[in-house]
Amino acid sequence: MTAHIQFLASDSLKGRYPGTSENKMVVNYLESEFQKNNITPQLQEFNAVLKRDSSTVKTWNIIGFIEGNDPRLKDEIIVLGAHYDHLGVKDGQIYNDADDNASGTAALLEIAERVSVNRKSLKRSVLFIAFGAEEQGLLGSSYFVNHPSFSLKHIKLMINMDMVGHLNEQQQLYMGGCRNLSRRVSVNAALGKTK
Repeated sequence: MTAHIQFLASDSLKGRYPGTSENKMVVNYLESEFQKNNITPQLQEFNAVLKRDSSTVKTWNIIGFIEGNDPRLKDEIIVLGAHYDHLGVKDGQIYNDADDNASGTAALLEIAERVSVNRKSLKRSVLFIAFGAEEQGLLGSSYFVNHPSFSLKHIKLMINMDMVGHLNEQQQLYMGGCRNLSRRVSVNAALGKTK
C-alpha cells in the first residue's frame, strides 16, 4: 500500500484535482494497476461541475469487474469503492492528502490484487470502482448510480473505503455506516465463504 500512497499523494500530482493533467495521470495509473492484476478496466466518463469556479471538466470513474463462479450466486455483486480525487492546489499549497483518499484508493488496489489472485474461489462477483470528483459533491458515485452498466438490484453489499486506517481520538479504528448493514450479513457471508 505504501507505494500506491506515495505515488497518489506525491507533490507531482498536485492534489489530484478533477480536470487536471495530474488527475488524468491517476486515472492512467489505476487503469494500469487493474490491468497488471488481470482485471479489465472500464472507464466511465462524465462531466463534473467544480465547486471552485463552477467550470465543467471531464473526469472518470474507473471500474474493474471479476465475475463469480457460482452459477446461482454470480449475479450477486459485491462493490468495493474509493475516491481518487482531492482538492488540488489552493494559494500555492498542495493538498496531497495521503489520508483522504489516497489510503482508500491504495486499499482498493491491494484488495483487487488479492481478489484477482483468488478469483477461482469467488462465488459472487466483485466490482471495484475508483470514483472521480467525489470531493466536488459525490459526483462520481452519483454518476455511477444514475448510469449503471447493470441493474443495481444485483448489488448485495457496497463497502466504501475513505481514509482507511484513520484512528479516532481513542486510537480505535472507526467504521462508519454500519447501521446500514444488516446484522445477519458478514463480509465472509457476502463473499460466499460461510454463514
